[in-house]
Amino acid sequence: MPNPIKLLWIHDRARGTGGAERYLTQVAPALKAHGFQSSLLYGPGHSQPAFLNAFEQAWPAVELAKQVKQIQPDLIYLHRQPGARASWGKDLESLLDTGIPLVRFYHDHQLFCLREHKYTGFGKQTCSRTLGAHCYLCPGLVVREEEGLALRTLGPMKSHLAINQRLDLAVVASDYFANHIEAHGFNSKRILTAPLFAEPTVKSLPTPVKHPLQFLFVGQLVTGKGLDLLLEALVLVPQAQLVIAGEGRQATDYQAQALKLGLNDRVKFLGQLAPHELSNWLASSAAVIIPSRAPETFALTGVEAMAAGRAVISSDVGGVRTWLKPGVNGLLFPSGNIQALAYAIRRLGQNPDLASRLGQNGFSMWQKHFRIEHHLSRLIPAFQQLIQIPNSLQEACI
Repeated sequence: MPNPIKLLWIHDRARGTGGAERYLTQVAPALKAHGFQSSLLYGPGHSQPAFLNAFEQAWPAVELAKQVKQIQPDLIYLHRQPGARASWGKDLESLLDTGIPLVRFYHDHQLFCLREHKYTGFGKQTCSRTLGAHCYLCPGLVVREEEGLALRTLGPMKSHLAINQRLDLAVVASDYFANHIEAHGFNSKRILTAPLFAEPTVKSLPTPVKHPLQFLFVGQLVTGKGLDLLLEALVLVPQAQLVIAGEGRQATDYQAQALKLGLNDRVKFLGQLAPHELSNWLASSAAVIIPSRAPETFALTGVEAMAAGRAVISSDVGGVRTWLKPGVNGLLFPSGNIQALAYAIRRLGQNPDLASRLGQNGFSMWQKHFRIEHHLSRLIPAFQQLIQIPNSLQEACI
């Protein structure tokens, strides 16, 4: 048996149920069958045993360069950097100095937007511009970090981006984000687009839509996800009902908005749901709605809806078109257009056969293109090329 490939993951936490955290805990065990041995360095804060169990070894990140030399991995797979933002550049330089191939998955716009959110402070409009002096015209540059409030400026961000451009490989989930980081100076030859996947905990074949006028929102209750726009649209479709699964700092604001709009009898705020609970709500809803004003780097929620055989209504932002084909598995509407969103809700609500057909098409697309093996089929060859493993081991890993 060939020696395993030692893969060191680095992330800012070892807990949580966000998209990045689900990615780590699903991909690390899956790589084991392909000859990889995964270990983890994670940032400060409490950890969860279920998270740590996805890795063969895990340690808190204290001195990255020193720990990496002790672990001696064949490849480093960086996600969100642990530690204080002020030390990110120095820490990344220290990882580059080890000479070990360094790959990073870019999950969000954190490094590419002063506000991190990619929608304007005035008017809350979707932003697709690159980082530049114009960003100072956008209010809200004072941001909350673990160390407290901080003022973001362009100099440190551009310096950190320059260090990121030196990594061996940047992994992104959509062509939209590949183009976005290339516009920020990344070498297109060192960008790998590997669409994300859904592997539901509760797996079943799609069932007929039970409640044609019931719709589901799944996500953080924050401004960028656009729930306020969805609530406004719901007023225009009096028969429609909405189930909201998620938590976030704007939760009380949205509950107050629903009350003010007279939607209390048509809207349910359920908080964060366990996988089996979410599966039940997916099965009973006509479609999942993604009303984001921030450009989604991929919008994994949509693929999770497809895996459940449900149609998707989404704003036409970011990387959504990676998996949403208008009229095939869902409907698109212009970002921020409440009237168009209401029309899409009404269209599916009044045509349950259409909702079912879109859901069935989505399920077929998920089976063919958005399973974990499809993601690994792009990731593994890129990893193998970076560490230049012998052909015999390549064959063993496929």
